[in-house]
Amino acid sequence: MPQVATFHIGDEIFGVDILYTKEIGKIQEITDVPMSPEFILGLMNLRGQVVTVMDPGVFLNQKSSADPADRRLIILKNQGELEDLYKNDLIGEVHMSKDTLAIVIDRIGDVIEIEPEDIRPAPPNLSINKKDFVSGIIQQGKKLIIVLEMSNLAKMCIPSDDSVH
Repeated sequence: MPQVATFHIGDEIFGVDILYTKEIGKIQEITDVPMSPEFILGLMNLRGQVVTVMDPGVFLNQKSSADPADRRLIILKNQGELEDLYKNDLIGEVHMSKDTLAIVIDRIGDVIEIEPEDIRPAPPNLSINKKDFVSGIIQQGKKLIIVLEMSNLAKMCIPSDDSVH
């Protein structure tokens, strides 16, 4: 049964397939990258590995409501780390970077188990900014969880190498 890690940015609840998630962490010192897009916060050293840190709230039109010291990171698996999942038919073809990417979130939510049919298509009235980054919507009671398309988020930050295959 697929699992989705949920998290909050501003007033919205988002989700990402747990298979794309490497770890959740605290924000370390971020080094600014001159002339980078607004959504790239910079680079961070994570145990000797350089990680590109992005704020998806910028192009999802979600302002953070958390104290900067309380915000967290979701570190995503890179292309090499996803290769075994693809070979074992756990994920479809993906276009991720060979470099590591992290997204800044206000706070982590729950990991939920879902059936594939629980993910509904994104509504057609979604803003242009969000359409490319949303793979679907999950309804849980009165809550709506916006499931993000991680390949497209990665493409915004770091040009992909080749697809995993």
